[in-house]
Amino acid sequence: TEISVVNCAKNNMVVAKAELEIEPTFLNLGPNHFAVGINNSIWYYSWQSQANALTTNQPSVISLSCRREYFGTIKQVVMNEQWTAVLSEGKVSLHLIEDESAPDIRFPLGNGDPAIVYIAMADSFLMLIDKTGKLSYYLIDDQAFILEHQSENPLVKVFPNKTGTKCICIDSTGHGYMLNPVDESLIMIPNFQSDTESVLWDTEDQNLFVTVASTMMHTYLYLPLTLEGPQIVHLPEYLRLDEVDK
Repeated sequence: TEISVVNCAKNNMVVAKAELEIEPTFLNLGPNHFAVGINNSIWYYSWQSQANALTTNQPSVISLSCRREYFGTIKQVVMNEQWTAVLSEGKVSLHLIEDESAPDIRFPLGNGDPAIVYIAMADSFLMLIDKTGKLSYYLIDDQAFILEHQSENPLVKVFPNKTGTKCICIDSTGHGYMLNPVDESLIMIPNFQSDTESVLWDTEDQNLFVTVASTMMHTYLYLPLTLEGPQIVHLPEYLRLDEVDK
């Protein structure tokens, strides 16, 4: 099996390729690595450091960085530039991708703490949702929890921006809102689709994001300063370019 990393901004140019040892059941792409796995095993490949095609026209052939086995069937894998977190059987293992000698950090920390059901990761933070629907922010460098947020309805998914300073939350009723982790303020998202599966943050405009449902995508703009206070605006749908000026 061959995996290709494609740069969509450069006419779908293939920047790196890897020959896999397995036929994976899941694949996750991170800023510097991608992970493929099956059952309780993950193979990590470093594509960014060897992606010479970012500056040349020839794709790089990348090799395996490491292989890890976890404590049960893997449900989720999230990565940032250096760290990976793996959710399996209600537990999370957080560790450095390249340094196999460093000890893993395991969650939940206490034996009596609720099981973890969902994870997400930003530059410096790991976000965990437990089975009660509580969201916890974990600062990786300090190895400490800095925020616990319990909404009126249990949370089921969160989608932070790259830095973790804004976080789209979806609760058990299908409603969506933006959480500011600094002051725990909440802003409801208008016309939010209850079947939203993912949220994509714009890499250039940090206040722009897109929600992705089964058949629809919706674009929103966060306005931090208005006469009525911070707001989220549902941007109109343009079917033709000439409608943009109207």
